[in-house]
Amino acid sequence: MEQHVTSDCPRRPVVCQFCQEKSEMHDLLAHMETCKRFLIPCPNECKVKELPREELTFHLENQCPLQVNSCPFTEQGCNFRGRKKEIRAHLQEEIILHVLLLRDAVQGFRNLLDIQVQAIRESQATFKKLQMKLQRCETFFETSFIWRIDGYGKKVEEAQQGRKATLFSSPFYSHRNGYRVCLSICPNGEQRVRGKYLSVFICICRGEYDALLSWPFSLPITLKLLDQNINPDLRQDHQVTIRPNPIPSNNAYLKRPSSERNQCFGSPRFLELEQLHLRDYVVDNTIFIKVIFDISV
Repeated sequence: MEQHVTSDCPRRPVVCQFCQEKSEMHDLLAHMETCKRFLIPCPNECKVKELPREELTFHLENQCPLQVNSCPFTEQGCNFRGRKKEIRAHLQEEIILHVLLLRDAVQGFRNLLDIQVQAIRESQATFKKLQMKLQRCETFFETSFIWRIDGYGKKVEEAQQGRKATLFSSPFYSHRNGYRVCLSICPNGEQRVRGKYLSVFICICRGEYDALLSWPFSLPITLKLLDQNINPDLRQDHQVTIRPNPIPSNNAYLKRPSSERNQCFGSPRFLELEQLHLRDYVVDNTIFIKVIFDISV
């Protein structure tokens, strides 16, 4: 019985002589096939007859003189394979070949870099175009204002009677962080053209950002009377563009406001009154005046 327990039993405990790992006798053979410290010979049959299994890879890559390796310039296109001594001789003999391979590799990287640079330039150009489109959209939406005037017939009548010759819009900004302005109209014309023209003006008002802006005011302004034809393709807005002339004699209109607002300037002869009803400028007793600021100058 004692002999069975100590010598014959396949489940008796044993210790691996190479790595000291404990197991049972019937598992020992399988363990030896994977044991990292199990001694094995060099497969190239060099002078090293035994070495731990876990050291074999290092031995083959760095120590074994009989191991066949690829040339260090394999990735550059050299197909030579040989033992360490042969590799050393090959490197000495084929310097020009390897330099040429490196040159070709560098040229390949340069070509690839050129392609990437071109792709980046095209992306930058596309981005710039999109940025310009965005700026144009922002300019369109942020540098315009539409003033709706209801009950227009009554306002014309009051102007004709001299009770209210001038109407003012609520103040608004020319653009983001821009000039604070308001529109004004004389439905029956200002004093010099009374009864003949619709007069449209703009006033520079004191604003939050005046300290950051350029003075005197010089942005070109387009004033539009919007055609309300039900068919957009048939609409013909009436417009006048004003280019302020920042000379000293115009300071009363264009200077930085020191009071609530400057004197108004604009188009006294904006539209002849008899032309007002030739198109759909007045619909449901309402007109629309649009102002656009050119901030690109």
